[in-house]
Amino acid sequence: MKEGPKIPPDLDATAKRKWRELADSVDPEVDRELLANFCRQHSTLMAIRAEKAKLIKAGTFSTMVPGRDKALQLNPLLTAESRLVSSLNRQLRGLGLSPAREEQDRRGKKPRANPPPPGMSGPEPKWGWTIEAELCKHREPSPDEVEVDRRRKANEKLLAANDWRAYEQNFDGGEPDGRTKRS
Repeated sequence: MKEGPKIPPDLDATAKRKWRELADSVDPEVDRELLANFCRQHSTLMAIRAEKAKLIKAGTFSTMVPGRDKALQLNPLLTAESRLVSSLNRQLRGLGLSPAREEQDRRGKKPRANPPPPGMSGPEPKWGWTIEAELCKHREPSPDEVEVDRRRKANEKLLAANDWRAYEQNFDGGEPDGRTKRS
């Protein structure tokens, strides 16, 4: 039985475990350095998360901490964790191990190419953004808009009947659009 390539000697215990876990999924001869870097960064990420968990358990973890100039800044552990996760995700794709992409390809789904129209967000509805935009065009009028519309219709009826006196009494001198007369 052929034994895989040697594990780089500078890997710590966590990185070595990750190497053994991934060595069968990639060609370590071709991707040896990329795999080693992935394992190193994975080990660092696990150490950061362990430190964060320890601080949370002790009740001393804070998302925002004072910086050098005493202004609040994002906790450096969170910054490092975020950067490592991004880097590891890129490396997974480089190693051909991105499970989300494989699952997406297997199902035949395509990434969303149709961005939502202005004012809308979230995942694209099954019926598409065009129909969603049409559905969202209708909105209930505000109470002020209802009142203005009621006055406009009443004024039209009174003016059509040439009933100027009722027009003035009915609306206390208001204009058809709901504004008051200027003196």
